[in-house]
Amino acid sequence: MPRLPADTAVLPADDHYIGSPLLGAAQIQPAAESRIFADHHTPELNFSGFTSASYEQHLAFTNTDCHPPNRNDTIDLPDIFQYAPPKTDVDAAGALVALYKTHIISLIDCVRYCKEKQFFRLFTTIQGTMTVPVHKLFVHADIAPWIRECDWLMYQKMIQCVSNLTLQVVPPVVVKFLDTVQRSLHAHITQTFHGVPPHVLEAKLEPATLFACLLFRMLRVNQAAHAAANVLESQELRDLMWNDWVRLVNPKRIMESELPNCGYEQVYKILTHDMRFLLEPISPDPFSEAGTHYENSADNHSINIMIDTSVDRIAAFLSSLSIRFQHASARRIIDCVSLIGTAVMREMVIGTAQSYNSWLITKVFVDEMSMWLASLGGFLEHQPPKHHDSV
Repeated sequence: MPRLPADTAVLPADDHYIGSPLLGAAQIQPAAESRIFADHHTPELNFSGFTSASYEQHLAFTNTDCHPPNRNDTIDLPDIFQYAPPKTDVDAAGALVALYKTHIISLIDCVRYCKEKQFFRLFTTIQGTMTVPVHKLFVHADIAPWIRECDWLMYQKMIQCVSNLTLQVVPPVVVKFLDTVQRSLHAHITQTFHGVPPHVLEAKLEPATLFACLLFRMLRVNQAAHAAANVLESQELRDLMWNDWVRLVNPKRIMESELPNCGYEQVYKILTHDMRFLLEPISPDPFSEAGTHYENSADNHSINIMIDTSVDRIAAFLSSLSIRFQHASARRIIDCVSLIGTAVMREMVIGTAQSYNSWLITKVFVDEMSMWLASLGGFLEHQPPKHHDSV
């Protein structure tokens, strides 16, 4: 796995951006929805307050690599006059756009360079820089959707800046910064903007909560990836994992017990040919594969042979599933991946597999990575609604 210098908090340059080589164009399958809770520690399911207890989350395995993060990209905010109330003062609107654009650019730079104190301070100071007409426009109900879309665009830029760290060795100072942001962002915005009308606070909290959840999932994937890499870098363990797989995993039994009646041909190919290649290079006993589903598993693999490590291959493989199962929703893909992995682990337990711990660690990484990819794709897919008439 690529390693970053341990003494720097600056994120990697653009030429170190790592994209998935298997993703095709745009979104292939329909997005699915889940919900993200605003507060994970309150004992009640839905706490009472001025803002929502949870927000809709779109899941979609989209091509997040079509447009790698460009550090020189300009920020093009939505047209404020498509949201503004009638007879809005043009100068006040222009001042709000300029001020909010500067605010967004500064926050993105704080994430890029891991400036924790400045990041949280910027949320506190923005209202103090507004004149009375600008602040009056800022808190207007018609402007709340504009604030939401501006913030969503900002967080999309932020997550693009950090998402290429997912499978890297991240310096502790960067991990600490990202963890602090994901834990504190919702509460900090709630406290900082407690004096504004609820519609403004809600507009700011929704994209912030989804962004914080993405950071949480990214950090989990990073930890799981390192644990999986420690296992999968061992030739001896990979050989043992494959031997146990051949001995204990009957793909037809797995499919009939876990999957709906569709896509069996692709799944069979995954469980036989592709699973072997994800563990390559291996040196299996050729006699152990004779007469099994895996006799010809060394042929006709579907994973990019140019990807060096098993961890990177697994990530690319998961990214490609939406292309191979074009009519399945993102949620269905995630669920089926988890169900198959759980069924395999049952076989490993019943068959007393020596590689049980190695497969369990690998399954944790696979489950975390699939959820991260779908969450990231759905978040980056969001675009402002189309407006045909300006005010």
